[in-house]
Amino acid sequence: MNFGERLKQLRQERDWSQPELADAIGIEQSYLSKLENDKSLPSAEMLDRILEAFEIPIEKLLEGIEDSEIRNHLRSIPLVNGHLLEQKEQTLRNQRNWFICASLFCILGLTTLAMGFMGMNTPIFTYDYGSEEIVPTGVNGESFISLEAFIDQEYVAVHSEIRDSDIPRGSVRDEALNFAYDKLKAKYASLSTPAYLVTGEYKGLSFIEAITDGQDLINLQASGKELGGSRTYNLYNTRTEIREEFRYVNIGGIFLLALGIFGFILERLLSRKR
Repeated sequence: MNFGERLKQLRQERDWSQPELADAIGIEQSYLSKLENDKSLPSAEMLDRILEAFEIPIEKLLEGIEDSEIRNHLRSIPLVNGHLLEQKEQTLRNQRNWFICASLFCILGLTTLAMGFMGMNTPIFTYDYGSEEIVPTGVNGESFISLEAFIDQEYVAVHSEIRDSDIPRGSVRDEALNFAYDKLKAKYASLSTPAYLVTGEYKGLSFIEAITDGQDLINLQASGKELGGSRTYNLYNTRTEIREEFRYVNIGGIFLLALGIFGFILERLLSRKR
């Protein structure tokens, strides 16, 4: 569509006759006819009067007119030339924005992919520790390597009492000693309870943990050991696993990278059409 056809189209949209439009613009009908038949081009002043008559901006007037028509015939008009320059600047701004957005998507995608691959190649270690028994603290604050060692220490005192007693040597005496030992074991039977600890922190092949609360403290107090105690935990299993969420991180990275590449391609295609 050329300028004359566009002018005629706008006139017909308003349902105006040529005399009516010529009167609104303030020109002769014959001159308007030349404009509509592309036998004449408007001057800068005439273009302003046409826009004022239709009450539209220059952008609306140029809609539908071929680019070659605008650049070859209408560009000499300052208002049209200014519009073209503004369009060019807007195009450059759009290209720059497309480039920045596409670059950001690519950077985010590559960063996300790097994080995902690092996460997948860095397995998570889980350590399983187990303890077979609670070991009470001695009367004088001493510690023992096992519950059996603690019971043996208490048994020594019982053994001394039986040894110094009037019980004759022989089977009766031995039965008394065995009974005393079994009685001590029964007293502390509730301390022979296993406990397990799963942690992501490596605490060595074994470590000692003081008992401060929970069922273990209740068992200690029930055994008459108000001084507290401890557990010795031993490492019995080490597990490694890959966190599945890093697979989704990789998928997100690929998606962001694809968006960035698509942005570059789309920007190139649009720039060729301009």
